[in-house]
Amino acid sequence: MVDASQYELIKIDREYFWREAKKEHPFKGLVLYKNKCDKIVFEGVETYEQLELARRLEVWGVQGYLFNSCKLIDIESLALRYDYISLTN
Repeated sequence: MVDASQYELIKIDREYFWREAKKEHPFKGLVLYKNKCDKIVFEGVETYEQLELARRLEVWGVQGYLFNSCKLIDIESLALRYDYISLTN
């Protein structure tokens, strides 16, 4: 589907994210997605390890239990800003 169209945002669903995150080399095809769309969102980020994976892969945004909900009007501010996120307990 990604090859067939140009998208404004691609959201990776929770089940796929969890399955890929467990692999030794997760999201090998992510570069192909980024060539089509620069805004990739991972759904289902629930641990700091998963957040670190999202950071390494330089995705545009994440959703999950580590983050508060926001209003739709604030969607542009959801890009990962690691300097504001404390990764310590």
